[in-house]
Amino acid sequence: MKTHVSLLTLLMMIGSFSQIFGQTFEVPANYAFKTKADYAKYEPEVIQAVKWLENTPLNQEDDKRKQVYLFVFTYVQGSPTVSVEVQGYVADFSKKNPELLIAFLGGWTKYKLENPTVTDPLILNTEGIKTMLKIYKLGGAAKDKNLEKLAKLSSDQELQDWVKSKIKV
Repeated sequence: MKTHVSLLTLLMMIGSFSQIFGQTFEVPANYAFKTKADYAKYEPEVIQAVKWLENTPLNQEDDKRKQVYLFVFTYVQGSPTVSVEVQGYVADFSKKNPELLIAFLGGWTKYKLENPTVTDPLILNTEGIKTMLKIYKLGGAAKDKNLEKLAKLSSDQELQDWVKSKIKV
């Protein structure tokens, strides 16, 4: 029995490592967003694209990152189900690290696709910021004292309170 449990534990650990370190997301070839059905068809890939961004430092896989950015941005730009509102505080964070703007769009979008009934801008903004912070913390971004301060908030509630002070609803 111990051998079975140990083998099962090992297999679970390998699966976890491959999810964390072996992100194998590939941008769909020849994707097109023309109809509502096109957008719906690519929702799982958009979610996976954002997860890939959240697990890949900014200074790695530049060519692929550009493809992923374009894929996510193209989806967000025309999506009939996801509407992202970018407020000034987000633009401030993307001055030193422009790629973090796509991270924000991606975080908002991923959360909205996974939780389609959520419409609260506070929650959606917070999720966008969480993705920005995840990517920033991975490394490869220009140092930003404001993001450094934000990254030190100790709870989701503190982050949400901070976002609440910044958004205009």
